[in-house]
Amino acid sequence: MSVDRMTLSQTFRLKSVEDDSQAALVMDTLVSDALTGDSNSFARLYDYFVDGIYRFIYFLVLDRKIAEDLTAHVFLKAWKNLDRFKSREESFGAWLYLLASSAVDEEQRAHLEPAPAEEFMAFSSRTPLDQNIKPHDEVESLGKALQTLDREQQEVMILKFLSGITTDEIANHLGQSADYVKILQRNALQALSRHYGYS
Repeated sequence: MSVDRMTLSQTFRLKSVEDDSQAALVMDTLVSDALTGDSNSFARLYDYFVDGIYRFIYFLVLDRKIAEDLTAHVFLKAWKNLDRFKSREESFGAWLYLLASSAVDEEQRAHLEPAPAEEFMAFSSRTPLDQNIKPHDEVESLGKALQTLDREQQEVMILKFLSGITTDEIANHLGQSADYVKILQRNALQALSRHYGYS
């Protein structure tokens, strides 16, 4: 089956179930095509990564509207700056998470005027994010607990446990060693245990 005819769900099944090398090939092809200006390939990358990027941002800002706007901002920035992506040095997903982290930092420092989420929905056949992800008391409670951690610990916990990013990819994102990430993870888990009264 050619990459052009492969659906997003087939790509996801490949990545999550059986053939990681085939999934990597599909992802590399989509990224390569997007780098040449193919908006359909970029739309498929958007569909693949949008929920994870949204979750990452949401748990850092704890505000649905800001998270939606910053998610749109991240993908607009990625589309406009694809020429800056260095595919040999990092994965496309890691680059997006780096952009997301920077967007949150910018928003918190300068109250960034984010791009409205509607502007970027043209890239996606999906329904708007607020229809896909419903707030629950447990999610809000977890978000508040994560806010008790320092920023690096927050990022490690969100990337590792909510977005499924590997320790090595997190280390690359933070510019640290995998051992450092494991220490951050351990310390964050201990802090969360204390927060919930399990120590």
